[in-house]
Amino acid sequence: MKLLFYKIRLLVILSASVTSLGCSTIEQIKNEPISGKNDTELTSGTLFSAARAGNPKGITLILAFSGGGTRASALSYGVLEELRDTNVTIGGKSTRLLDEVDFISSVSGGSITAAYYGLFRDKIFYDFKDKLLTRDLKEQIISTVLNPLRWFSNLGITDHTVGIYADAGFGEYTFGDMLEKGPPYIAINATDLSQGARFSFLQDYFNLICSDLSTFPVARAVAASAAMPLLFDPIVLKNYDTCDIKDSINFLSSKTSIGKHSIRNTASAALSYSNKKERPFVHLVDG
Repeated sequence: MKLLFYKIRLLVILSASVTSLGCSTIEQIKNEPISGKNDTELTSGTLFSAARAGNPKGITLILAFSGGGTRASALSYGVLEELRDTNVTIGGKSTRLLDEVDFISSVSGGSITAAYYGLFRDKIFYDFKDKLLTRDLKEQIISTVLNPLRWFSNLGITDHTVGIYADAGFGEYTFGDMLEKGPPYIAINATDLSQGARFSFLQDYFNLICSDLSTFPVARAVAASAAMPLLFDPIVLKNYDTCDIKDSINFLSSKTSIGKHSIRNTASAALSYSNKKERPFVHLVDG
């Protein structure tokens, strides 16, 4: 633990030193635009709507996986195990409680478990521990960052982390691949650095930046959800101006002056994406 602390401290010092030397990384833009669609078309095509439409159940079960590094990943994995082993009777039929889950919202360490389950379902119980839970990804990330050959690379720390997550099990799978599995739908959450507000990897959010979530790599979303500020550079999304979101703008505008404080703040932050000139990019860090 003490060795890990010193490595993290050295990482911060080195990152600051590289920045002071004027070295910079090239922002990797991986989100693709949606063109020529209006609000109605965008809303009807949301991944969440499609997932819920295919999951008509007698109960609604939503899970929330919090952050906290490996401990959070382990806790959320344990929750999935318990739900798998718990049977309930619905409509006279016995079913696993895990099969009744409709939606999983996650952040940081919890996003690793949620994303893996979203992509691979019960396969998580066979290989997740070896691939991601007991594997020292933090040590691997730190070793990669401290490699002198990386210091002058065009790729940032987070882009190297994306590669590590991909190699560990997420591969090149996208949110479109996740949707094909059907419900539950997974909402990976990060923080918009400039707004200090939540940004969820839902098509509803991607509509506001005229982008297609289905083509976005899951490993990249997981990295964004766990990208601790200062230690990691943000995951960057392009805020495209290729679709019509007038109805969304009107709706969000109506929510900025009424309701709870949290709702007003969320609406104001989301509304900022409509200003394409002032906000050409969205920078995401640990949620």
